[in-house]
Amino acid sequence: MKFSAISDLFAHRQTQMFTSRVSEKMRVSAKELSTGLRADQLAASGGDVSRLHAIDAELTRMGGYGDAISAARGRLDATQVALETIRTAGEAIGIDLLSEVKLQDLQGALAHAADARAAFESVVATLNASYGGRALFAGAQADGPALLDADAILSAVTALTAPEITLTGVQAQIDGYFLAAGGGFETSAYLGSGADASDVEVAPSERIAFDVRADADAFRKLLAGLATAVVATEGHFTGGDAMVLPLLQDAAERAMGAMGDLDDIRLTVGVRQERVERAADLVAGRKSALELARTSILGKDQYEAASEFQALESQLDAAFTVAVRMSNMRLVNYLR
Repeated sequence: MKFSAISDLFAHRQTQMFTSRVSEKMRVSAKELSTGLRADQLAASGGDVSRLHAIDAELTRMGGYGDAISAARGRLDATQVALETIRTAGEAIGIDLLSEVKLQDLQGALAHAADARAAFESVVATLNASYGGRALFAGAQADGPALLDADAILSAVTALTAPEITLTGVQAQIDGYFLAAGGGFETSAYLGSGADASDVEVAPSERIAFDVRADADAFRKLLAGLATAVVATEGHFTGGDAMVLPLLQDAAERAMGAMGDLDDIRLTVGVRQERVERAADLVAGRKSALELARTSILGKDQYEAASEFQALESQLDAAFTVAVRMSNMRLVNYLR
């Protein structure tokens, strides 16, 4: 009886071990069936996994490029949208205002210039935009606005133009603030960095620059034009009404003069967008080739994988059947 109990215990233990081994093999087989790849990389690679490791490392690198492409694409798209918004704001004031000025229609010109402050505020707000938590136009400065708020800038400008009694005097103050080196725009209005944001590598030997900053000449010219319109319409000068129309003409010409520079920036950004898309195609193609090479090493025939899984499943069923029978036999012996 004692020998029988020991034999039963040994058999039960053997069955447990066998069931555990088969269950583990089934888990591996199920993974191979679902992925189509062999689990034993060493055996699949003929004992030399160096090529497989090189492929995996390159796939990881391509994945990094994919993340960089996604970030660069989003940032460039946001920049392009911002540039279009800025151009629209400037063009809306410049074109219509210039038409009225050429007709010497002061009231019509004033009506079109009435939105100059709102346009100025829109341009400043757009230049202070961010993408992914990073300022778009502040250069290497990642956080914080690129420019002082619009009201503060206009207050500084109008304080300078208020005492002026001549057209050239007003123009000189506006030029000195927005365009001159060391002027108020550079020293107080622009809050970003003097260095460009870091460029991003989106593919081997392909780097995308992010050098569009709010202190670029195009933006300064446009802001100068819009500020001139604000000064003219709101009377921030000492000279008489005879200065209003010439000031509005100067404002319109400044705004329209900035359009060409803005278009150059938009073209540059557009070219970079195209380069990012080419890089995306290159990386996707390289990734596909690497995945095919990896599959050629580790790939497992689905029919073979399914057959192995079914065979293991049958073994496991048989083991469970034996275990149940042994349990029933012990119960019968006990009842006797």
